[in-house]
Amino acid sequence: MICFPNRFGGAWLLVLFSLSTIVRAEPSDHATSRPNILLIVADDLGFSDPGCFGGEIATPHLDRLAREGTRLTQFYTTGRCCPSRAALLTGFYPHAVGLGHMTIDLGRPGYRGRVTAGVDTIADRLQSAGYRTFLSGKWHLGTDDPTQHGFEEYYGTLVSAKTFWDRDHFLWKSAKETPPPTPNGIDSDDTFYATDAVTDVAIEFLDRSDTTPDRPWFLYLAYNAPHFPLQAPAEDIARYADRYGIGWDRMGSAAGASIGQDETSRHRAGIDGTSAAIALLRLGNR
Repeated sequence: MICFPNRFGGAWLLVLFSLSTIVRAEPSDHATSRPNILLIVADDLGFSDPGCFGGEIATPHLDRLAREGTRLTQFYTTGRCCPSRAALLTGFYPHAVGLGHMTIDLGRPGYRGRVTAGVDTIADRLQSAGYRTFLSGKWHLGTDDPTQHGFEEYYGTLVSAKTFWDRDHFLWKSAKETPPPTPNGIDSDDTFYATDAVTDVAIEFLDRSDTTPDRPWFLYLAYNAPHFPLQAPAEDIARYADRYGIGWDRMGSAAGASIGQDETSRHRAGIDGTSAAIALLRLGNR
């Protein structure tokens, strides 16, 4: 199943319902009977920003997911980052797992600023069903080690987005004795860019999953983009430098005419008919 909700982001009920039969499966079941799962979350992306919903910036890969899958348009979420992520990953209302607000302990039940210890995440449940589990991107659930919550490897930022250029803002953790990921550019101050790094590490995680072809994988790809600060490579800014000069009304009409268009993209090995890609947009002010 390919899902692309276009109004709200914390579509955790759908995700858990879709995975309910998977987590009940026995680990000994053949991997092909359980799909690989790619869960993509964009941070603070408006519902009309992708091209498939009239956005003025080219998003051909998301457009393809939407065109070849199912667009889901009625969702409800919390208004902030941490509660949305807590609900998405645990299946509980955020107050029930301590994240009713942000990652600040307000000293009141439901507002402890961190996900409650012992509460299973999707990764915990899938790992118990025999899945390889990876997280690349933003955590922001108040604890300091996602590998204690069902992920065997993690790369990203534990907190909110603060910069896209500082590689020291992003860290790697592993529940196993494995070497850290080393995609090109991740260790260079001159070439590091957070969105690219998160993507490249996610691909390396999938490469590592190839060593266990009998086991399906779950990859939670949680971008901190386009959350502020709005920082983009110079070439991306230049590409759209003149786009907004025609006025918002004409710009919207031009973008609407392009809905459904796409460019040819390369399919990555392993993400095919046996995989489920779920893309979510998270709305909020944090």
